[in-house]
Amino acid sequence: MGRGVPLLLLNTAIATVALLMYLLASSTAPVVVEGSDRPSQTDPYEPNDAFQQAHGPVISGATYRAAISPASDYDYFYVQMPVIGVLEAVVDEANFSGELEMFNENHSNPFDSQSFYSGKAAWSHVRLPAGTFWIVVRRSSASGASTGPYRLRVFVPGIPIATPNSPFPTPGTDPYEPNDAFAQGYGPLVPGTKHLAAISPNSDHDVYVVQLKEVGDLEVVVDEATFSGQFELYNVDDQHRQFRSKSFYEDGPGRETVRLPAGTFWIDVSGSSSSGTGEKRYSLRAFYPAAPTPTPLPTARPTVDPKLLTIKSFLPWAIRPAP
Repeated sequence: MGRGVPLLLLNTAIATVALLMYLLASSTAPVVVEGSDRPSQTDPYEPNDAFQQAHGPVISGATYRAAISPASDYDYFYVQMPVIGVLEAVVDEANFSGELEMFNENHSNPFDSQSFYSGKAAWSHVRLPAGTFWIVVRRSSASGASTGPYRLRVFVPGIPIATPNSPFPTPGTDPYEPNDAFAQGYGPLVPGTKHLAAISPNSDHDVYVVQLKEVGDLEVVVDEATFSGQFELYNVDDQHRQFRSKSFYEDGPGRETVRLPAGTFWIDVSGSSSSGTGEKRYSLRAFYPAAPTPTPLPTARPTVDPKLLTIKSFLPWAIRPAP
């Protein structure tokens, strides 16, 4: 018994030292998500490398800051749409070339694919039925070995947009932000009002809403620009298709006039990929019939009793013949 006690104490001491060494190592080593070779602080949504690992359901309008690393990485997210409508996904703030792809239950081929790269956002907008859909972000073959962080936002019809959790990069310079997608479109615009705004960062899109109450001409003017860019007009068909595009420059405004039926339309302002860095200011005005022109009422014609329409009724009293 006397020999057993020191041996037990020695074993206890050895186990305690081993436990302390393990805890010390665990507190200093990066936290690695199970099944992933990347620390969790690099991409909090990992592991999401397959349809079965997809992160979600995504919150409509929320900002997801993730990363492609290593170069072979694929990031999967899934969306649950409660109603039919236009599903929008935007990937920007990336310094590498990549693809934004959308899938339905047929996981073999994407039904929509958009490219992004430094200075250009990928913006996918497709009208879909209610159901579950998947979004995949990956590096493109043209990107070489380049990897890095990116920003993903998804706008789901039938679900209120979450309060933006990512402030505009230069707060106060553009009072209409966030307006980076159809679901965030600013408006409806007041006809003729000047809107002073900015494109920042380079991949920024500014979306505005116009509502025509009757058939008429929509005139759009973008001027006072400090960069080269373009504005595009979209209608409210199944996929918000673009139907007009016009360029503008520092020394030349962009103007477009098109006759449209009554309905809702969108104006998208963006910078060209070669327009340099830094904040890009511009002015936007839209002219269009703001309200239906009332149809004038017919002029009321006085009614006269035919019995009174006699010669005598038109003669002055002074010259009327005596009865």
